[in-house]
Amino acid sequence: MELPAAEAGTTGIGAVAAAYVISPQRAAEVGLVPRWPHPEQYLLRAPHPLTEEELARIKRLVSGHQGLVAAGAPDYHRGEGALRAAVAGIATLLALAIVGVVVALVGTEARRERAILVAVGAGPRTRRLVAGAVALLLALLAGTLAVPAGLAPVVVFRVAQARGHPIVVPWTTMAVVLLAAPLLAGATAAFLSRQPRAAQLLRPIA
Repeated sequence: MELPAAEAGTTGIGAVAAAYVISPQRAAEVGLVPRWPHPEQYLLRAPHPLTEEELARIKRLVSGHQGLVAAGAPDYHRGEGALRAAVAGIATLLALAIVGVVVALVGTEARRERAILVAVGAGPRTRRLVAGAVALLLALLAGTLAVPAGLAPVVVFRVAQARGHPIVVPWTTMAVVLLAAPLLAGATAAFLSRQPRAAQLLRPIA
């Protein structure tokens, strides 16, 4: 449904990225009936940004009238953006650490292959490219499995609630998991790749 509404800016309520305002007349035209928290709400724009003291004074004035409540922009922001970013950063570092352990184990098992590459004349660029490709593919495979494993339970939970809440796809998080993390893992593995020791090259391949 397309509604003639005005954008009121971003908000931190739940998963809503932006708030929109519609007049009671327009709402009646499209068959909408306001229910929460009051029959009608009004958006008043001050000539200048209100300070916390001014907003508190307005709330005190409104509190003297039964059935009226005043709320300002700060009341609609939870301030969880920094916390979510911190949690996402820690989770990304932990995931990369796990990928690093897996890459290290795979690298240990691939000593023979690396020795063969060097023995047949592969240069440092080729060796780093192979190490980076292995790490990138492992991280990409892990992300491909992690995205549906993490998103599916949330979707099932939302559907089971049957409250009509929208299911917001976390595109930014998915981009980090499927693109940023594998690229970072591949670049790190390529940078940390080292020339096999001479003792390994002298050992019989068979």
